Amino acid sequence: MSTRTTLFFVTLLAFWASLSACSDLAGQRSQGEQLFRRYCAECHGLDGAGKVPKYRSYEAANLLDDYWKFGGDPSSLRHTIVDGSFPMMPAFEYLSNDEIKAILGYLRELRGGQ
Repeated sequence: MSTRTTLFFVTLLAFWASLSACSDLAGQRSQGEQLFRRYCAECHGLDGAGKVPKYRSYEAANLLDDYWKFGGDPSSLRHTIVDGSFPMMPAFEYLSNDEIKAILGYLRELRGGQ
């Protein structure tokens, strides 16, 4: 086996092991964190900083700073989640009020209680 092939399989094994560990921890995550990871992290990053390659240059992707395109109060955030933000953020109108409340609570945790 070539060095490249060996490196590929070692990397694949490490990736698989990390996924296994993540799913073991998933039961310990709050509902808000689970929902954030499912619906928000792809664009906003796991930490909410928006440093994912596709959206890095889009300042609204960073949820940790003080820039909020449509307002940072709970009502404005709820509307942004439900209605989306054309053209970047899709609407999540199918989320329940409890799910949105959980996401907003987790977002406050990410922002240090703000």
